[in-house]
Amino acid sequence: MARLFWRGSALFRPSVATLTTLGVLGTTYHTTGVAHADNNGALEENSAYLGVSQTTSRRRTAIEPFPFGKNRDVIWTHPQASAFSATVEGDTGIARIDSLTLSNKAWSEDFVALRSVSVSGLTKDALSTNWSLVSLTNGFSGSRISLELSKIINNAVLDGLTTNLHEYVKPNSETEFTDVETSPYPTEPYEEAVNRIIKSYFVAIDTAFTEDPLKEALSSGKKADAIRPQSVALSGCSAILSLYDSSAKQLRIALTGDSRALLGRPLKNKDGSKSYEVHVLTADQTIQPSSPHASVIAQAKLPHPVSRAFGVASLKWGREIQQRLHEEYLGDRPFLPTTTAEPPYITAEPVITSISIKPGDFLVLGSAGLWKSLTNEEIVGLLGVWVDRGMINADTNVVERLSSSELLNPRDLPVAGRSAKVVKGDSDDGTTMYRRWRTKKQFVCVDHNAGLHLARNALGGSDQDLTAALLSMSPPRAALFRDNISATVVFFDD
Repeated sequence: MARLFWRGSALFRPSVATLTTLGVLGTTYHTTGVAHADNNGALEENSAYLGVSQTTSRRRTAIEPFPFGKNRDVIWTHPQASAFSATVEGDTGIARIDSLTLSNKAWSEDFVALRSVSVSGLTKDALSTNWSLVSLTNGFSGSRISLELSKIINNAVLDGLTTNLHEYVKPNSETEFTDVETSPYPTEPYEEAVNRIIKSYFVAIDTAFTEDPLKEALSSGKKADAIRPQSVALSGCSAILSLYDSSAKQLRIALTGDSRALLGRPLKNKDGSKSYEVHVLTADQTIQPSSPHASVIAQAKLPHPVSRAFGVASLKWGREIQQRLHEEYLGDRPFLPTTTAEPPYITAEPVITSISIKPGDFLVLGSAGLWKSLTNEEIVGLLGVWVDRGMINADTNVVERLSSSELLNPRDLPVAGRSAKVVKGDSDDGTTMYRRWRTKKQFVCVDHNAGLHLARNALGGSDQDLTAALLSMSPPRAALFRDNISATVVFFDD
């Protein structure tokens, strides 16, 4: 296993802690960071990657490989935060990735994982291409399943696709995919095959977390063996995964839970000015009256009222197993909803959407907390301003830019087809946090990391005093005034 370690753009050895002052969200703190590379996979893997997960010890551990270029910057921003910004090399079709996760707890519940591989013979036209996977897991009721899922979801989906798509290629055809388990081999459209495989692996991963380890632990008859499987299975998380095919220029999004994906697309207006289209790629999977088992899920009083999720085993286990865990293995009290329906009441199967990518497009993967402060239009508009002002090449001197930054009103953002509420500057735009803080939305563009740019404007924007106050709050009080915020921005090639 090859290991690379760096602080910022400089190599360093593990377990090195320094006091670092950065002009990022105006904070100073003490931390240790670790990243490493691993090339022992069977596929042709790119040689360097950066770990962006965070644990309670503040040690970042690597998750997935990605072909980051020389312009990479690990940004230590806050005791409960993890952020990075990096250019991307190779034929990925991706120019840069920026990311930030900020927790309102003493531990992180949100994790980002990256993976990029070269493949051949697995696409609709059987050509060689590059697949890039970016996933964001957002935990609730604990971080265990979110962290464990982040470690394996990209690899599992990739392995599922490489294993199964080979079986669908007919010997005499490069474009038809068939189900070899039936006769006389009915054709299956390529897009349906890919989506089905992704869905099946999401469900299989969830089963591996909520059922398989528990069965093994119960067979041992030891209480200690059953504790960890319960802590993983009973916690919950949303997961959103993007899969980009560089040759086909096709982006696929798989969502389980209440995270969200947006696409911003640059447009040239008739007057020569530039604006950005907003493409909402996912629908929030929150409880609706029409949702299956909506009343049962409501009775569970989840921190995130989602209709789909990984974990949340109390909504998947039968009453007998819950009762046995409670009586014999220090388990929680059984969840006994008022219903005659049998569990599971919730699923991890994702909803999958896709879109063709055009030059200059950018993708945003974010947690629900981001949208409590900013609308879809504001997020795309803010990133449009960030791109147009060349912040992708800005230095790290945020403090200097804050002292002379231009204030941006929501209605001034370069967004195509804005809603009437945005045009009028209506404060009732569907978000809640700015009204809760009793302050008007005004934004700034000062950060050299697009994820930090969104986070700053989701936490007070131009109101530096409010931003500082929100970030100075320690858990558990921080959770009263700000949600977990995660924002990962993928910039596609021009």
